Amino acid sequence: MEAEAGDGKSNCYRFPEILFIKLIKIVSFLLKFIFILIIFIQGDIAMPRKKVKEKIEKNIPTIFPSGFGIKFSENSKILVLEFIDNKNDDSQFVVGSFAMDMDSFKSLNKLMTNAIKEEEKQ
Repeated sequence: MEAEAGDGKSNCYRFPEILFIKLIKIVSFLLKFIFILIIFIQGDIAMPRKKVKEKIEKNIPTIFPSGFGIKFSENSKILVLEFIDNKNDDSQFVVGSFAMDMDSFKSLNKLMTNAIKEEEKQ
């Protein structure tokens, strides 16, 4: 015997279908929420808000277009050359760094200046 439009049996298979659709919507909302939460947590682990504030207050110089940044440490007189991944304009990440004391930097600077002068003479 088939179900007719007015006997109430025609919608008996629709209830689980509606429930399933609502369940999918709830699960997708929860997954989006968890994904956004993970992004925020990873951002706080990689660069805590306190460090971001310190970085802004220290007036760190801008990054050169070639992908190098130079930082001077005032207390220990150490120069840090950072290799920056600046493919995105919104974010810049330090890929690697190289540190040297100021005397080594001055001698390296002299060598580079002399090499540039000799290149200009030729």
